[in-house]
Amino acid sequence: MKRLFLLCILATTGLISQAQYNAMPSVVSLTIGIGNLHYGKDYQTTVPPMMASYELECMPDAFGAKGLTIGFGGSAGFMAVRSTTVYGTAVLHSNISEMLVALKVTGHYQLLPIDDLDTYGAVLLGWGIAGSVNNWEGDPETIAIAKSISREHLENIGGPFFGFMAGCRYWFTKQLAGNVEIGYGPAFLNIGGSYRF
Repeated sequence: MKRLFLLCILATTGLISQAQYNAMPSVVSLTIGIGNLHYGKDYQTTVPPMMASYELECMPDAFGAKGLTIGFGGSAGFMAVRSTTVYGTAVLHSNISEMLVALKVTGHYQLLPIDDLDTYGAVLLGWGIAGSVNNWEGDPETIAIAKSISREHLENIGGPFFGFMAGCRYWFTKQLAGNVEIGYGPAFLNIGGSYRF
């Protein structure tokens, strides 16, 4: 999986370099997520997913479809959660922080006849680099047994993740926009802004 991820990074870097040489438009976005989908329901969000994204719109009228523009880029972000888990007479308190890095492919197509409204769909393929701070309470013998069967006491967790979303971006000026995204990823709702250059 790591090799596939690295190959995708190299391929995307090549496409972006070629597109930049051809002076294609670029967009930088900052979003904050609502709703934790990256971890289960037993985890409480302490820092919501915050993502910074870069996109290069390098394939206008992609695949011969008039009005369809494909963009390639990446996202990086941070989130943190905490949980409390009971194992008999032992209690585990975990605080997990995670850095998120992902490749992002976006397809833009105007679905609504509204000037300055950009509607799009996107897919993410990423990797999470996480660490946890764990505090145990309770009987030492029970804690020892719980540690042997619990994944949550590990110092490092994380791994690959996949996401997809649908969004819209309204350009208030030629360079500044507000955007909203819904879907499956680190969060189910992302709200933020974009800058085009």
